[in-house]
Amino acid sequence: MTRPRASDHPAGAVPFHGEHQAGIVTPAQDRLHFVAFDVITKDRARLVELLQEWTAAAARMTAGRDAGVLGAVGGMPEAPPDDTGEALGLPPSQLTLTIGFGPTLFRDADGRDRFGVADRRPAPLAELPKFPGDALQP
Repeated sequence: MTRPRASDHPAGAVPFHGEHQAGIVTPAQDRLHFVAFDVITKDRARLVELLQEWTAAAARMTAGRDAGVLGAVGGMPEAPPDDTGEALGLPPSQLTLTIGFGPTLFRDADGRDRFGVADRRPAPLAELPKFPGDALQP
């Protein structure tokens, strides 16, 4: 994979690749969207493929391009687009994406190494305690 050069970044883009992850040491932004997903596959190859697809999409979007390879208007007219087009014509606007993982990606509730990465779990990554007012349902 060829890493982009600094000159490859359009105005208003935070470089996706670099010494530090974009969005971690960059100035705080005025908008935030937060989402959480459960990894339900047990297949390591499928997880790796998903994370590679997310990485490629994140690199495209932070450079001001479509989320998908074909984009909102680049595919077959008879097929659904791989990007919904909300950002067509808009600049990158300092977009960054941060993807994090919880402890259960490394070990399941029974302590089993889910994907062969338990030894790579950062030591500070711990289960959150129950908080007052929690009414969590499995």
